[in-house]
Amino acid sequence: MKERPLEKSPLRFFGLEELANHGWNSILAFWMIMGMAFFLFADQNLIAPNLKNIGASFGLNNQKDVDWYIGGVIPILFFILGGAVSVSMGYLSQKYSRKTLIIFSVFLGEIPCFLSGFATSYSEFVIYRTLTGFGLGGIFPLLFTVLGDYFSDKSRSTAAAYVSLSMGIGLGVGQLFGGVLGNADPINGWRMSFIYLSIPSFFFAVIYWIFCKEPIRGGGESEWQGIAEKFPEESFHLLWSDVRLLFRNKTNIGIFLQGIPGCVPWGVFFRILSGLLRDFLSSR
Repeated sequence: MKERPLEKSPLRFFGLEELANHGWNSILAFWMIMGMAFFLFADQNLIAPNLKNIGASFGLNNQKDVDWYIGGVIPILFFILGGAVSVSMGYLSQKYSRKTLIIFSVFLGEIPCFLSGFATSYSEFVIYRTLTGFGLGGIFPLLFTVLGDYFSDKSRSTAAAYVSLSMGIGLGVGQLFGGVLGNADPINGWRMSFIYLSIPSFFFAVIYWIFCKEPIRGGGESEWQGIAEKFPEESFHLLWSDVRLLFRNKTNIGIFLQGIPGCVPWGVFFRILSGLLRDFLSSR
């Protein structure tokens, strides 16, 4: 493949000039990844601004019941499944195509999200919201491992920052969108928010599936530049010896241990404070 001079690519203004060397296919793939990341995360906080509306739809009118059954139980089950799927994807990505796993993750996560808008009982809603953990848990590790093969270590952090930004904006826009619809229609607004925000992901996933190719494993590493495609996939697989090596580093252990308590403030902020703010504004 003939490389395009990096200095001539407009992508250099965004710190993504390395994509130009991979051609239009990889450029399209990157933007599809951004789109999938945005909408997969956009539906994660749709519950927060609609706690009371959702609770009322399922006969939960006591605030304590709403906080526990809607704002507590569902996120717990969601993240338990999502965490298990994330770990599993690390293993499965070494045996199957990462592109295929990304497509499956999107569909397995967004179909239950779409169906959440049609839930007729609390139990049904819990099942659908728990199953959306497949999407977030599966897509998170896969997107970053694919990015690692599109970019070298010089631009990888920039690309990862764009995807992380897309996820963060998706969270905020999704919560805002859910709140606007829920406020406009307390009965069905929250249902429509799940339906509307799940549909775009299917389009991004289909385009990625049809037009985009999976990058060569190790293709972004300078040591493997130009020769990565000559080595079998097994050359890049993670071994148990590699896992043991990770846990020998005290810095890694510290990062792992701070993960759970480090996420608690974010859960409180998005789930609880948004509801308190809404109650405060509605009482004025």
